[in-house]
Amino acid sequence: MKFKRQNKTFGLDVGQNASRLVVLERKGQRMVVTRAEEFNIAMEGILDDTELYSDSGLGKWLKELKLEKAKFTLGLPQYLCTTRIVNDFAPNAKQEAMEQMVNYETMQLAGLSEDTFLSDYQTMPPAFEVPNPVIIGFCREMLSNEMYDKADKVPMEIDDLTMDAMALVNCFSYLHPEANVVDALQLLIDIGMENSTIVIMAHGNVLYTGSLMFGAKRFTQVLAVVENCSEEEAELKKPGYVPNWDDEDSPFLLAARQLEQELRTAIENWRAGERESLANEMVSHIWLSGGGAKTIGLDEYLKRTYGCLVEVYGPTIPATEAKPIDSAPAPAEDPAFATAFGLALQTSGDAAISLSLAPSFIRWKRRKLDRLKYLRTAAVLFFITLFASIVYADCWLTNKMAELNDGMDELRKCDQLVPKLDTALEQIEYQQRMLLPFVEMGGRSKVFLKTIENVQNAMEPGEFCFYFADEFSYRDLQKEKQEEPQPEARPAPTDMFGTPALQPEPVEAVDKNRVNIQTMPLLTSMIIGGFTPVTNNKRYAGVVRLQGKLRENPAFIDDKVDTVVEEWQGRGLHASLGWNQFLKPQRATIGEYTEYKLVLPLAEKLVDIPKVAPKPNKKSKKK
Repeated sequence: MKFKRQNKTFGLDVGQNASRLVVLERKGQRMVVTRAEEFNIAMEGILDDTELYSDSGLGKWLKELKLEKAKFTLGLPQYLCTTRIVNDFAPNAKQEAMEQMVNYETMQLAGLSEDTFLSDYQTMPPAFEVPNPVIIGFCREMLSNEMYDKADKVPMEIDDLTMDAMALVNCFSYLHPEANVVDALQLLIDIGMENSTIVIMAHGNVLYTGSLMFGAKRFTQVLAVVENCSEEEAELKKPGYVPNWDDEDSPFLLAARQLEQELRTAIENWRAGERESLANEMVSHIWLSGGGAKTIGLDEYLKRTYGCLVEVYGPTIPATEAKPIDSAPAPAEDPAFATAFGLALQTSGDAAISLSLAPSFIRWKRRKLDRLKYLRTAAVLFFITLFASIVYADCWLTNKMAELNDGMDELRKCDQLVPKLDTALEQIEYQQRMLLPFVEMGGRSKVFLKTIENVQNAMEPGEFCFYFADEFSYRDLQKEKQEEPQPEARPAPTDMFGTPALQPEPVEAVDKNRVNIQTMPLLTSMIIGGFTPVTNNKRYAGVVRLQGKLRENPAFIDDKVDTVVEEWQGRGLHASLGWNQFLKPQRATIGEYTEYKLVLPLAEKLVDIPKVAPKPNKKSKKK
C-alpha cells in the first residue's frame, strides 16, 4: 500500500531490550534523521509488555521527549508475520484483479487456521524472467489489533504497522540504492536481542524473509561466563569488549557458529522452494544491522566463513546531549536504528516496499486521505455551484432593484415631512440648551467632592490642604468684597410753586443672575493649596511628588497640572497667613513645611454647549 509523500514521519522499533525512535524530516529530496532516541527497557526495570505499554513506560518516555502527540509507525516481529513471493500473476493486471488474487491467497492461508488474516501486496520490478513479481504480507488480524490496543494504553497514535523485515528492506534500499541494481544475492541480517530477522534480496527484489532463533543475548551470556559477572554487567561491558575470534575454544566463536548454523538452515529452506536458476546462486554480500551487529569482530568472522563481503550498515544518527560529539563520538552509522529508520520510511512515501498490516480502520483512514482525486472533483463541483449561485444572485438583485425603486417613491413622499421634523429638532435643541445652566451649576458640587477624593488619595501622611476652590470662586474671592457707600438722600425736586415735580418712570435694571447660554463659562479647573513636609533638606520634593501623582490621575490633564505663580489674595491669603503663623513656631517639633498652590485642569467637562446645526440649503426643484 503506497502512501503519499510526507515531510516528517516517526518510526518506533520496540525491541526486547530497548526501544528506538527515529524522526525523519525531508531536506530537499532526501529524508534525514533529525532526531534519534533510545529507551533502555532493562535499565528502566520494566518486566513485561503490560508495564512497557503504559503511562509509566513508553508513555512517560514519550512525554519526556514531547512526542506524545506524534503519529508513529510500529513494526511487527517477523516471526509473527508471513511473506509470500508470487511469480505467476498475470502481467499488466488491473488493481481490482490484483486485489482479488491477493484476497484468494489470503483465504487459502486463513483456511489453515481459525483466525482471520490481514494482508497487503506490492508489485516489484520485473527481474529474473518474471514479468510481474508480487510480494504479499500476512499477519493475524488479532495480532494487529493487539498491537493497536497496546499503543492505545500508552497512549500514542499509530500511523501504520508493517513487518520488521520490510523495514530492513526499506532502510537498506534507501541507504544503498546502488545495491538495488545488483543481480547477485544479498543477505540482510538484523540481530536483535532474542531473535534475528533475515532477508534475501536480488536486483532490489525481496526473495525471502524469515526469523532466526538467535539473538545478541547469546553474546551477553557468553561474556558473563568469561568475565564471571552478571548479564546486566556483561551488557554494559559488551560494546567495548574485543573477543578472540582466533581461539577455537572461545565461547564467542561457539556462539557465532550457532548464528552460522541458523543462517545455513534458513538459506537451505529458501533454496528448497526457489527456482533452480536462483537456488544455485551464492551469497555475494552480507549486510549486518541491529544491536548485535555492534559486536566487535563479528563481521570479520562472517567474512571468513562465507567468503564474501560483510558490512555493517545503518542510518546516520545526529549527536545528542547524552552522547555529545566532543566527549564520546558516535559512529557515522548506527546499525541499531536500521529498523526504526525503515519504519519511518513506511509512511514518508520513500519506502521501496510499503506493506501495511495496520488494522482495517487505520488503513481505511489512510486510503481516504490518499484519494485526492475526489477532492479535485469536489472542488470542480464547488465552482459549478458557485457559478450557479452567481446567476441566481443576479436575478435576485434585479428583482431587488425593482423593489428599491418603489421605495424611492415612498422616500419622495417622506421628503415632504422633513421640514416639519427639522422644526421639531430645533425645538428639542432649544429646550436642551435651556437646561445647560442647571446641569453645569448642579454638577460643580460633584466635581468638587471628586477632586477632594483624588487629592486625598494622592497625598501621603503629613501632607494636607487648607484651600479647595473652583476657578470661578478663586478668581472672584481673590479680593474681599467691600460694601460700596450708600449715596446721601436728596430732597425731591419742586416746581416754582413748591409743588413736587413729576419724576420719570424708573428704568428696569438688568438682572445680573440671568445666564447667557452662548457665552456661559464652563468649569475647567480646580485650585488647591496646602503644605508638604520637608524631608532630607529637599524643600520642594513633596510638591514635585504630589504634582506627579496628580498628573497620573486620569481625572486631570497630566501635562497641565502646574503650580500657580501668583500670590494669595483675599480669603486664600488669610488662610495662608494663619497656617504659616501656626507652623512657624513648631518647626523644632514637627519640622518644616513647604507651601504649594496648584491648578488642576479637569480632563472632562460637565457639559458641552451644543452648537446650532446649520440648516440645509433648499435645493431648487427641477422639473
